[in-house]
Amino acid sequence: MKNQKNNKLPLSILNYFAAFTETKFNFRTLINYRWTNDELAFDLGLFQNFQNMLLEKIKRGDHGPTPIKPGEYTLSLKKNQILSDIEKALSEDFGPDYLKLCIQKELDNIIERDKAIIASEAGTPTTDNDEQVREIKQTEKAFREGTRKYNLALRKKLGQILTEHQDKKIERLKAQYGISSLPQSIFNSTNFLRKHFDALQLLAKEGHSEEAYFYHVQEHFKKNLEDILLYDLFVNIQKYARFNNTGTQYLFFHELNRKSENGCEAYPIFFIEINFALGNQQVTLSFPRNLVFINAPAVNYFRFPSVLTTPRSSTFQNLAEDIGGLEVFLQAQYGISEPFVMEPYFKRISGPKENFPDINCRIGFQVIRKENKRLLDYSEIMTHLLTGGSSKFSDFIANYINGNVENIQDQVDREYKAQYPVKSSKRYISDNPLNLNNAQQRILLSLNNPKNNIVVVDGPPGTGKSHTIAALVYWANQEDKSVVITSHKKEALDVIDRMLTEKFKMLHPKAKPAIVRFGKNGKTLNTLDNTLQNAVINAAGNRAHNYNEQATAKDLETTTAQVKKKLESQLSSAETYAQTINDLFDFEQIQQQLMASSAFTPADIALPKVRPGVQINFDALINFAAHENLDSLNHMTITELNFLLKNKSDIPRFLNACEAINLHGENYPADIQTTAIPRTFEDLVKTRLSYFKPSIPLQTLTPRDLSSGLVKKLLKKVPPEAVSAVNVSSKYSASYFREIIHAYSHDYNISASEQETASLIDDVSRETVLKAASASLPPLKNNRPEWSRPWVKK
Repeated sequence: MKNQKNNKLPLSILNYFAAFTETKFNFRTLINYRWTNDELAFDLGLFQNFQNMLLEKIKRGDHGPTPIKPGEYTLSLKKNQILSDIEKALSEDFGPDYLKLCIQKELDNIIERDKAIIASEAGTPTTDNDEQVREIKQTEKAFREGTRKYNLALRKKLGQILTEHQDKKIERLKAQYGISSLPQSIFNSTNFLRKHFDALQLLAKEGHSEEAYFYHVQEHFKKNLEDILLYDLFVNIQKYARFNNTGTQYLFFHELNRKSENGCEAYPIFFIEINFALGNQQVTLSFPRNLVFINAPAVNYFRFPSVLTTPRSSTFQNLAEDIGGLEVFLQAQYGISEPFVMEPYFKRISGPKENFPDINCRIGFQVIRKENKRLLDYSEIMTHLLTGGSSKFSDFIANYINGNVENIQDQVDREYKAQYPVKSSKRYISDNPLNLNNAQQRILLSLNNPKNNIVVVDGPPGTGKSHTIAALVYWANQEDKSVVITSHKKEALDVIDRMLTEKFKMLHPKAKPAIVRFGKNGKTLNTLDNTLQNAVINAAGNRAHNYNEQATAKDLETTTAQVKKKLESQLSSAETYAQTINDLFDFEQIQQQLMASSAFTPADIALPKVRPGVQINFDALINFAAHENLDSLNHMTITELNFLLKNKSDIPRFLNACEAINLHGENYPADIQTTAIPRTFEDLVKTRLSYFKPSIPLQTLTPRDLSSGLVKKLLKKVPPEAVSAVNVSSKYSASYFREIIHAYSHDYNISASEQETASLIDDVSRETVLKAASASLPPLKNNRPEWSRPWVKK
């Protein structure tokens, strides 16, 4: 009782969900629980006693076996009614006069034939004795032929009498009980008529006179006529049971019937699965399950103004209560108050509207071929709950209502982060054959959690639900579990079937996975017949026998290590991704600012164009990009790069000037570096004076004595050995230094546009350079030698 109380809410949920499923789609072609009105249907309307007994049995909740014996439930034509019509025929159209007429006609025919024979034998003498013998033979033959003609006519009349009586009886019963379909009669009229015809022929051979023969005919029917058995439920079921192997046997109750352009649609109101146990002396009708299907889907198919949400099934014990909701629903729709669903007979209930079906009283057996229980998926579950049975679904609902359901979403998230850290290669290496995203990996973690009784995965089409189900199958296989996948739509199963099969064939191209597909007209390797073939089973056994677990584990470990190494390398380089994006964003902003301040022009940053016909040396580009000198550019500022861009044509002269200025002793530790562009030329001179020694013989200079400064910073360039061969005085002097500065100030000509960019070079002009040089050095000589200005363009 406690379970029944706890199951009320789950039952209501299942009922409403079933009703929603039934009314959302058009199930006209899907409802296969219907009356077929052919040899697969066997109406019991002629067996009223048996029909009433069944209903009473069901009302009592008795689902025990029901024996049926020969002659127990029959329908017959009484001999007295038939004999009365036979005697009437014998006294009227088939009386003695008609018998004499038949014999006389045959005698006349025989005499005429004999005269023709005698005429052909003219001249042959005959005696009176011969004539008498001929007349006797003619009379005997005429009697035999005449009675035969009489018996044939009487047999035809007897057949008409039987047919009339049978039709009258059936029509009377059909009108009385509203029967529309009939089972096949077991009465064989051909054998019945032949039996009596043969008996009458034997009487004719005994040589009776016409009067005596007619008397014996009358006595024959009085003594030998019996009740004619038209139907015997025992025999009829044995004949009907030949369809047992073609489908599932059901006992249907009543009919929702509507005629349409496509024909007649007829569905039962409720039905029960049955079995027949056949025997020579008894047929046993049994109910394999304590389950009665209530055909609410068919009721909802007719789209009444409201939806029927009663249970889709019941037990024998609870049927009266559960089917009462369906009866009340139909009574309201049709405006009637009389009960009918559990009654053995009621008159046709016509629909008040054109689209409403008629409700007929009809009880009978029906074979369902290619049974599809998709509309009754919930039936057995609900019946189990009705009888107080426990289920995970009802337990889940009860726990949810009582607040005992723990939300483990946070626990799953923590477990996911612990097992699959963001910067760990494990997050990207799956032990499932199918690639899984974060959400799909979380689903498998949820399935593996013992606290989860139900996991719901939903989403619009194309979000990976089928992919997740396929991955779930592989997960279950690894956990030594089996999976049943069902769907209302065949196409959804086709997708998963194809995923699993194609993935398996990557390992075994000529084999199939351990999948069994139950369905019809499906193009798949995984049909039941193909799965159970000896060749398929033997191949699977051979693969299992030849499987080397240790070798596979070693290969997996090696492959995983290789993939892990590559992933970790990618992950480590990916850490700089965010900083690179920020730097690029900053670069873009600075570039826009420089272009806005006219420091850059679009032409300055435009990519060079390759002239038509020129081939690009990609190997040279790759080598240049990989050269270590490019690393030096990482430490230069945008200002410095812009300065070099503006003065790229003067870089050779800058390099020569710097090489001449940055001369220092071999043991001098400092390396002259240009970390920023000096604000004035005077600052440049002052900062560089500290690096000079008063005297260094030029003849002794080597590359080690030349700090490359800006050159080294940019290209790590080392000045050539040729510098030591310059033919100058043996020691540095003030005049030599003046020559350098004068030449530098003379050739360092700054354009007017550069004066406007104060952020790049502040107040640097020709006048500033000359002023700084004259303030710190004596005037230059006019007759300086050519060699003193090797960096000046001639």
